[in-house]
Amino acid sequence: MQRLIIKSIHEHGFGFAFTHKEHDEVFLPKKILAEAGITSLKPADELIGAVIPNYKDKLDGGCKWILTEIGYAHTFAEDE
Repeated sequence: MQRLIIKSIHEHGFGFAFTHKEHDEVFLPKKILAEAGITSLKPADELIGAVIPNYKDKLDGGCKWILTEIGYAHTFAEDE
């Protein structure tokens, strides 16, 4: 499991993060987020998750990793 910091979430439910130590980009599939019950993320929120190499996205130099499992999610409350 790795610590991931949310970079962006698309309106269709998928997103992107980067690994905390290496700063490699990680693709966050909508299905994995939905299965974990995560419905709302924003930049700077954090996940602890398992990642594997993303072989599907190598031709265009896309994300090096893809999220396969979420162990923990921390979202920051909005300032009031």
